[in-house]
Amino acid sequence: MLAKADSPIALQEMVRRGLQTILPGLSRMKAICEALGHPEKRLGKVVHVAGTNGKGSTCAFLDAILLQAGRRTALFTSPHLVDICERIRLDGVDISQEDFDGAAKKVLAAEQTCGMELTGFEFVTATSFVAMAHHTPDISIVEVGMGGRLDATNVIQPAVTIITPIARDHAEYLGFDIDTIAAEKAGIIKAGVPSLCGALAPDARSVVRERCAHLNSPLTEAGVGFHSSGGDLAWTGKFGSVEVGPLQLSLPGEFQQGNAALASAAALQLLGAELGSSTIAAGLAGARWAGRFHSVRWRGRSLLLDGGHNPHALAEFLSSFRARYNYRPDVLVALKADKDAAAMAALLVKHARWVVCTTTGSVPSLPPEEIADHCHDLPTVVEPDVERALGLLVSREGNNVGVCCGSFYLIGALLRHLRSATENS
Repeated sequence: MLAKADSPIALQEMVRRGLQTILPGLSRMKAICEALGHPEKRLGKVVHVAGTNGKGSTCAFLDAILLQAGRRTALFTSPHLVDICERIRLDGVDISQEDFDGAAKKVLAAEQTCGMELTGFEFVTATSFVAMAHHTPDISIVEVGMGGRLDATNVIQPAVTIITPIARDHAEYLGFDIDTIAAEKAGIIKAGVPSLCGALAPDARSVVRERCAHLNSPLTEAGVGFHSSGGDLAWTGKFGSVEVGPLQLSLPGEFQQGNAALASAAALQLLGAELGSSTIAAGLAGARWAGRFHSVRWRGRSLLLDGGHNPHALAEFLSSFRARYNYRPDVLVALKADKDAAAMAALLVKHARWVVCTTTGSVPSLPPEEIADHCHDLPTVVEPDVERALGLLVSREGNNVGVCCGSFYLIGALLRHLRSATENS
């Protein structure tokens, strides 16, 4: 990915410092926050969200509910798909480049004061804290970048923490076992601060429960404190019982039911009895989140774009696709270099009719030939150029909905291409 001279400063700095540069630890963030006058302490009530899958959707649902309830909100998520300004929403609207640049200049000045340089993600995180604090929100929602315990966002003091479903990903940094990964995610849980968790595997659930017990953090669990089934949501807690249903979710895919339930439970934890079921329902119906079960049309072909980038997320997406359409789709896929090609390809073999393997278009990718090799008897085509690969997908015979999946970076590259082509047509 290249940053043009007129690109937002935060994007220029991310590219210059390395999009994938990861230096775990909080010392740099603590120092820069102090130099900036602690913007992380001026975010209103903060909801901190960690997990492997569903973080972004859960944040989007929660933000929409809080806005429907009349709260002033700030939201920080990653990665962006097309424009880096997507990473910060203020009252539901992407931040302007002018405001993002203004915050970034303050962080650059603070780095000079401290005599150090942050990583790209640390820089964007610090910039986001400055911009969000200037907005003076009632409630801020902060999504973890990776892990939790040593993530750059973990300098905040939350009012509520959320752990979404946990699966294997970023093993070189977080560990290869679910309980080890869960311990990293649970590192955002703070003493006495209420926590909520989605549907977790037994090993992960045990880790979260133990962490909460150790820190006296009240824990509300999916399937225990709140339930979602058949399109209905029920929540039971210190504010009484709340039932919402049938849910009309703006974000399609069966997997979104759990994310919506988790977001609703978090909103109830924050606002209590004043939050009515109609407000929750309206928020869930109006939430927006790009890149997950994202429908577009290109050259007469309907496409579904999904950024699920690990086996758990891809399995959920493909299962939801098959449940809705009941056929094997043609698929365009790309994977980042650190992904499990064998496990991802096994899901394509199970669900797809034909696959074109490409690259992510920006960050280091697995060679598309390697993905194809793992697809065994499934018909595959290798095309490293993303735009030509898209052309191969849409030119396939038939009117069935095609699928583009495997990486948010691929989805971002496709959306940029579609936008550019539309603007220039």
